[in-house]
Amino acid sequence: MKPKPPAAKAPCGTEGIFYVVPFPIEWCVMPERFAQQTDFGHTDLWEQTVVKFLVKDWHLEVYETFPTRDQLRAELLPLVYAFPRGRVVRQGSKFIVYHGNNVEPFMQASRRDIETCFDIQGRAKWEFDEHEQCVAHDRDRMREVLGLKETWPAASVNWD
Repeated sequence: MKPKPPAAKAPCGTEGIFYVVPFPIEWCVMPERFAQQTDFGHTDLWEQTVVKFLVKDWHLEVYETFPTRDQLRAELLPLVYAFPRGRVVRQGSKFIVYHGNNVEPFMQASRRDIETCFDIQGRAKWEFDEHEQCVAHDRDRMREVLGLKETWPAASVNWD
């Protein structure tokens, strides 16, 4: 008798953070899966990864306004709250996805897409978190810098 093959392991899933960002052709989920380090925040992901991709992919689109990549980078760097984002947290065998309720249908980034990035399909509870909301000032400035016609929900924040 043949030995029984081992049962396929279900994906274990990972915690992490994500942004939903536009590129000249389409919007994309940009995840950061946590292996060990969980003190990596949205500002870290923004500064170390997202801005680099945005500068690379948008520079030719906005060349007349920002002729150098350094100028575009300097303009984008402080706009950390411009785009939809969220955090994935493990709770036992399930996960919670904290989000700002900012993802719009035109972005074509479904909950399933985001869950797939973290291997948590069907094991996630989605909860609104006001700290994950986009900020109107950053969103508006980003739309201006990149020439985006679409808009998405954002909170008005008084920093005073």
